[in-house]
Order: sequence, then C-alpha cells, then structure tokens
Amino acid sequence: MADEPIYFLSGFDRVSTLPAATEALLSNAPSILQSSKLISNPQYYINSNLPKYFMTDSGGKQIFSITSGKKTRYKGYMNDPEKPAHYRGYFNWTPEHWKKSILKDIPTYAISMDYPIPFNKLIQDHDTIYEKANQINLTWAKDCLRIRKEYFPQTKIFVPFQGYTFQQLDEFVNNIGGNDFTGLCLPMRCYASTERFISFLKQIKKIGIKSLHLLGTSRLDVIAIVNYLCFHDYFKFISYDSCTIGLSARSDKMLLPFDLRPIKIYERAEEIEAIIENDSIDVELITVNEFQELKNMIVKERIQYLTNNNYNSIMTTKRELFSNSKSINSIVKYLSERSIRKDTIQIIQKSLQEFEQN
Repeated sequence: MADEPIYFLSGFDRVSTLPAATEALLSNAPSILQSSKLISNPQYYINSNLPKYFMTDSGGKQIFSITSGKKTRYKGYMNDPEKPAHYRGYFNWTPEHWKKSILKDIPTYAISMDYPIPFNKLIQDHDTIYEKANQINLTWAKDCLRIRKEYFPQTKIFVPFQGYTFQQLDEFVNNIGGNDFTGLCLPMRCYASTERFISFLKQIKKIGIKSLHLLGTSRLDVIAIVNYLCFHDYFKFISYDSCTIGLSARSDKMLLPFDLRPIKIYERAEEIEAIIENDSIDVELITVNEFQELKNMIVKERIQYLTNNNYNSIMTTKRELFSNSKSINSIVKYLSERSIRKDTIQIIQKSLQEFEQN
C-alpha cells in the first residue's frame, strides 16, 4: 500500500488566512523570489503551525497568462537570466530564476519550469501547438533537472506534461530520459473528463511512471480515484493541489462535506434546506441554521470560517475515501452511505473497473 495522497493548498498569498493544521502548501515560485519571508519559517504561521510538506510551482501560469494575451500587470514576458525576475514592467522568468526561488527556501517538492499550452483547441492544431511548446519545455525540464542535481538533490521534482495525446506523452518522457525526475505533473486537460483521466493514468502506468502531481483539482471523482489507486499501490505517490477553498470562501461559498460541491450561503433558506435534505448532504454535518449564522458574521470572520470549513471538507473526504478503498465495492458502499449522487458514484465505479481491466 502506498501512502495516502497529499492535498496541497494553493492560492494563499497571505499566510494569516490559512486554515489551521494545513498539511501541505503549494507556493508561487516568483512570489517566493520577491518575498522577504521564508515559507518554512514557523513564525510565519498561525500558532507556529508549520505545514508538513512544501511545494513550489513552475511559474508557468504567469508565462501563459502574458503570452496568451490575457490582461496582466506586466508589459510582457522576457527570458533573460541576467536580469531580475521583475524587470521594467516585464515578467522575466528562466531556469536561473527558478533555481534562486528554490534555493531561497528549499521545499520538499518542486515543479520544474514549463511553457503551458491552451486547454481547448481544435484537434487538428494539437500537433503544431505541442511541437512549438515542446522544444522549450524539454530544454527547461532538462535545465531544471540539472540544476536540482547540482544544488538541491533532496528536493523531489515533478515535470509538467504539456501535451494532448498519448503519443506526445510517450515522446516527452522518452526525450527527458534518465531517472532524475520524481514524476509527472498533469495539467487539467489530462482529466477534463473522468474517462480521459483513466486513459491517461493507464498510459502513464504502462510507461513506468509511478509518481504524479495533479494541477488544480478538488473534484470528488478525481480524489476518489487517486485514493483507490494509492491504496492498491498502482502508484507510489500522488498529490494534487487546488485554490478552491480560498476562492470559494471569498465568494461566500461553502464546500459541502463529502460531496465537495460549492453552495452560496446567500441562497434562500428553503433552497438550502432542499439541497441539504433532498440532494445528498449529511444533515448531521451541516444545518440551515449554520448558513443563517454565517450571513451575520463580519466579512473577515466569515471568510476565515469558510476557509477552514472548505479545507476540512476536502481533507476529511480524502482521508475517509482512502480508509474505505479496500475494494471498489467498499468505496461504492462508503459513497452510498454518505448519500453521494448516484450518477457520481456510477462514474467512479465504472472508472475504477476500467482501470483494473488494464
């Protein structure tokens, strides 16, 4: 049996709003380089409650936002290792800057630099988009792995796969070569649907990759699947991150326990009651009165309360899914007892059966 998957909390620029007992934290590498504080300093956390695991991201999100034409605070992107990361209004990010961010406060895990590609594009354009980005991604991946070997070999490195197809996945892994990386980092396009996720997992297992990090997910089906696969040692290590809990809290949304759907606390009381009592929510864990009380809190207190609740909802769901993953039947039984929607349970059951037919 592999260890239980790790959930990395992301999207928190201010540690003061982190939930208590945060297990793992994903930090933005460019922000680390700019900040005067160290992410592993116990005095930086509430009650010195230091997370057990730290991971730094790649900086790719900023590169993609700028180069894809999205409105940002930067004039553009540049690639000059001799200049600062933020230079005359430009975002300047290279393997050298990535190295400096990690050396500043060496994390447990890190994601190597990447040049992200668009999520949804016409199939006929996939090869062209991949080839253009892959030249950069291979160079950056090899540079980061070389840097890691020389400067911080204790940090485990996940290499992002920026591609669309199994053929591209095989080609990318083969071109990286060697065993210097811990595992692959999968963007959301690899699990846009549960069926696609299972297909990618089967292919990744086939080529011998045993460790994964999933970018940006708190979906129940994904969490259930990765818990089952780790419990049965199909993979040695799986982690995933999301900024859902903070975004939901700041939008006055509560993640429902075990179901993980967000519900707006300002819905009418009768609508909330209908959801709780008739649409899969364990009434012992949440009540209509709780929603009413939240509305009366001051904004800062309400956000912190929702942040804590949303984090606990994900962590409790993760842990209970893992402990109930002895068989597909046991995980289905657990989800049914938690009154999870039948269509969601059927998707999870079918997906796990499909994986085991490999």
